[in-house]
Amino acid sequence: MKRDIHGHEQRYKNWKEEALQYGIDSLTKANSDRLLQYVLDMEVGTNISNKNKKGPRGYPRLNNIRQRIKQIMIIFQERGIEDITKISEGEVVRFFSEMKRGTYTTKKGGVYRTAGDYARCFTSFWHWWQKINRKSGVFIQDICEELDKTSEQGKFVYLTKEQINQMLTYLTEDEQLVLLFTFDSLIRAPTELLSLQVKDIFKKGDITWINLPKEITKTSMARNFNLLYCSEELWRYISRKGLNGENYLFNFNPSKFNEKIQGVAKQLFGDEISNPMAGGKFSELSLYDLRHSGAINLRILAQQNPKISLDSIRQRAGWVDFTMLNYYTKFIGLDGSIDKNELIIEEDKNKFEKEIDQLKKSNSLMAEKFSSLLEIFKRHPKEMKLILNEDSEAFSKLS
Repeated sequence: MKRDIHGHEQRYKNWKEEALQYGIDSLTKANSDRLLQYVLDMEVGTNISNKNKKGPRGYPRLNNIRQRIKQIMIIFQERGIEDITKISEGEVVRFFSEMKRGTYTTKKGGVYRTAGDYARCFTSFWHWWQKINRKSGVFIQDICEELDKTSEQGKFVYLTKEQINQMLTYLTEDEQLVLLFTFDSLIRAPTELLSLQVKDIFKKGDITWINLPKEITKTSMARNFNLLYCSEELWRYISRKGLNGENYLFNFNPSKFNEKIQGVAKQLFGDEISNPMAGGKFSELSLYDLRHSGAINLRILAQQNPKISLDSIRQRAGWVDFTMLNYYTKFIGLDGSIDKNELIIEEDKNKFEKEIDQLKKSNSLMAEKFSSLLEIFKRHPKEMKLILNEDSEAFSKLS
């Protein structure tokens, strides 16, 4: 079961109860009604544009869209637009362009690095508005076609495997495992990491495998992968803690853990930028950064060892395509992008090998049957000739 680490469900339910009773604060009546209607539809998965994924949205997503759309509505209210559905294409394009360039900044004066995410969020809202009007026979123009929905790659702290090893001696045994496990598995932290149960871990021979159920993943994509660096430490930890079955593997406070590793990283490596391309300072290190550093580490290993499947790295991290892996390819100074269509990866090889084995088995069975028929023909030639003649006559009549 996926754990609600950040309390998204309760926060959403509290917001919903208040919004239904009093409306949404800081918004005009028109905007409040529109936003509430939109979010309630997303909760059950109705009136979703054909361009978007079907189905109800989870609590994290619901909280995200209600906050972002509300912020957009407030900005346009300050510009004199009290009903977001009356906005023009020019006003929308101009606003998101300003957000992208940094003309319009955050409350702290910073640039919106996720301006593309806001544009995508508003686009989904507008497509919803188009759909509910279309059901009533009213045509609404799509004013979002010209929006730039790309976002800058966020900053992160990059640690090499050697730097990870340097940090271990400054951490407790349990903290060491969390650090290594997150770096090793590329698991999303903290949600996926803290939702993992002991029953999701098993051994194949001497190799430890993790089965990450789709129910706890961000993309609803189940993942299976083996551990490279912390197998023995993991089993010692499970034994020491007396964990089994339905027990969650890890129970710790992510914020406090981040504070601990930030202090260690700053002490060891200084308050410097970890890498010019990554952009994050060592003092800003978090669980999030371990996943990205681990991905780069595996990409380096794949460069050195062709047997390491690029697709297995993608699957391990839970990426639906090669976009992020291409980013890390450039990060380590390699030219060209990764195109799955140009690769015969390990998974494909295994699939082909299985298909070839199946064909061999089928051919073997057919050969055995032919051999048996031949033996029968040799032992009973007259009877077989009679059968063949009868089949021939029947076939001629059908023809």
